[in-house]
Amino acid sequence: MIVTMKNLIASRLREGKLKEAGRHLYYRMFNGLHRLNRWIDSIESGETDEEILISMKNGLRLFLPANREPSGQYTVNRESREFRYGCLRKLNKLRQIDIDRYSAALSIVKTVFVDRTYERDRRLRSGDLIVDCGANVGVFCLYAARVVGPRGRVIAIEPEPNNLHILERNIRLNNLTWCHIVPVGLWDRRGTADLFSGPDSGSHTMIEKNTSSVRVPVDTLPNILDNLGIGAVKFIKMDIEGAEIRAIAGMTDFLEHHRPPLAIESFHRVNGQPTHQILGPVFWKIGYTVHIVDGYLYARTETVTGDGERDGSH
Repeated sequence: MIVTMKNLIASRLREGKLKEAGRHLYYRMFNGLHRLNRWIDSIESGETDEEILISMKNGLRLFLPANREPSGQYTVNRESREFRYGCLRKLNKLRQIDIDRYSAALSIVKTVFVDRTYERDRRLRSGDLIVDCGANVGVFCLYAARVVGPRGRVIAIEPEPNNLHILERNIRLNNLTWCHIVPVGLWDRRGTADLFSGPDSGSHTMIEKNTSSVRVPVDTLPNILDNLGIGAVKFIKMDIEGAEIRAIAGMTDFLEHHRPPLAIESFHRVNGQPTHQILGPVFWKIGYTVHIVDGYLYARTETVTGDGERDGSH
């Protein structure tokens, strides 16, 4: 129904009062920013002028950084139709702040809490051991830690120094002692690499060069897990801005042996191709089932557990 109504408004109605009325109706009924606003209990100033502190309805509290530069690539902004056509009352918390300035961080919160994008193929469970590749400032890490609980564990891999500082504060603020930070970039070998700065916390990259960079340690996931004394994991989330091709190349033996499910942001372009087009055949070759939704790659191998449920990991 949602897709049908949206397509009808977009393709069948001419620009004018009727189409505007249709947009108002649609975005009053189906609005991700309304749902994000409901997830937020309060928004207050952070410890500096460059951050805010949001309290979520599930009890988590998150420091979120402002964009370093204006960025129009994110869906949470004042020009988005969800914001323009949204109900003022249902956006009462988001309207307190300059959402354009915090568009990157708020978009990650929406992706994790509202859309649950990384859980489309497998829900997180109590007691899981989760690897968060590209932990950023900790939005998914904290969300996952709350779900898996103290019987589980979250390994947060993040190389960027400013992100690491906020990630550490967020974990400490929420007393999530079962989160472990690994301050490296994920790659196909152990060593160092240039991490190039982006306009916001979510767009630093080792793939697209620019004039501002920092040298960071890099390593493969198997090496990282070996150093921690970890064998099998239950789920891998990955958002590493185009480095996913090199990172997966460094863990194919691990994946073939342990077969954890993965959710990878893979709409980044490398050599003119979105990375999911390059990664798909890699996963098929080692026996994974792959599907792509909105630029995210979901890879899993299915087994049937003792209670008859399907599980994406052995």
